[in-house]
Amino acid sequence: MTIFQNITREFFFDKVTYAAILGLCFFIPFSKGAIETCVIISIFAFIGHQFSQKRFPSITIPLWKSLLAYVLAIILSTINSEFGYLSFRGVLKVLKYISIFIVSAHTIRTEKRLEIWVKVLLVSALLSCLNAFYQSGTGWDFRHEYSVLIYDGVARLAGSFNHPNNFAAYIVVSFLILLFMPMKQSWRRLKWVTLILLLWVCYLTKSRTPLILLCTILLIVGFLSKPYQKIALSALLFILITVTLYSYYDPEYWPRLVNIIKGDARLDYWRISWGLVHSHPLFGSGTNTFMQEFARVANYDMYGQTRFMYAHSFIFQRLVEIGFIGLGIFFILLAAFYVYAVKGLSLLKGSIRKSVFGILAAITVFLLHAAIDNDLNSLQLSSFFWMILGVVAAFTHLPFTQTPQTSAPH
Repeated sequence: MTIFQNITREFFFDKVTYAAILGLCFFIPFSKGAIETCVIISIFAFIGHQFSQKRFPSITIPLWKSLLAYVLAIILSTINSEFGYLSFRGVLKVLKYISIFIVSAHTIRTEKRLEIWVKVLLVSALLSCLNAFYQSGTGWDFRHEYSVLIYDGVARLAGSFNHPNNFAAYIVVSFLILLFMPMKQSWRRLKWVTLILLLWVCYLTKSRTPLILLCTILLIVGFLSKPYQKIALSALLFILITVTLYSYYDPEYWPRLVNIIKGDARLDYWRISWGLVHSHPLFGSGTNTFMQEFARVANYDMYGQTRFMYAHSFIFQRLVEIGFIGLGIFFILLAAFYVYAVKGLSLLKGSIRKSVFGILAAITVFLLHAAIDNDLNSLQLSSFFWMILGVVAAFTHLPFTQTPQTSAPH
């Protein structure tokens, strides 16, 4: 094979991988099937790209030691599982999400590629807002698959997500990424329109915790980070003003927002989940088995059938499924990610630093919300999480930071 053919094949696989990652980013708020398709294409194209460069299997993987330990913990929990098939599927899910992380970290490694990825996110987030308004008017999302959720007389929009809380989590994460992302003038106007619509739709979801966490992280950034103080506090002030205005439009919104301090059904989920931990404290009952374990001890039907229950916290969910050892390794993985990310962020300059900072802030909000909800049990949100984790790793984790970030093809 000639050198020209090698270059052509490498270029082709690289472009297909990048296009698939962009497709994944676009379809997050709309289609699970399209997400799965984009993931499969990106993985196979990425493998083809590595083979064309004669790198595979000696590929550089960020955080590979922590990732390997996490996979081993998942496998150990599967060996202990009474539901082997379910746990095997859980292992495949974990490998899929780690693959999204690796592919994203290797693919979005230039400022130009990051800029295009953010534009795709912007368009997707804007369309998700229009999807919500369409749902508000017709009762169904664009694909007529998800209806408006009405619980205790409160109508809540979920877009094309399983639950309004998942939709709100996507909204606040996208809001933070877009807020700190520098853009040229024509796109900047569209960005601010989208940010306003994202807030409005967040209020329509009637989801409280994501909004509270968004305000909290903006407050922390505003007081602790001088370079981003102005934009963070300005955004926080705008949110407080719009919440006040929306409360006049919907008088029940503010009391519902305040009532969260009293707690809700999550406290029951956590209590039952803690009781389940005692049966398999070290290695858990097996990944992907929480519903089966929950159904054994609880006759609980707050939001649906018992077999469709989650722990409403990735901490309790993982404690039940992979035990203290697995959860500890997952926290080590997250800690290693943040150590590398903060160190790498200090080496970046200009607009790219601001962009990566915004994504890192969004990841933080995501994890805080996942600690009290089902974010990491959602295909859409888990795919989103591992993708943005990979994007940050692309610019902050060694040895990537030793490679010129303008070297990859755009």
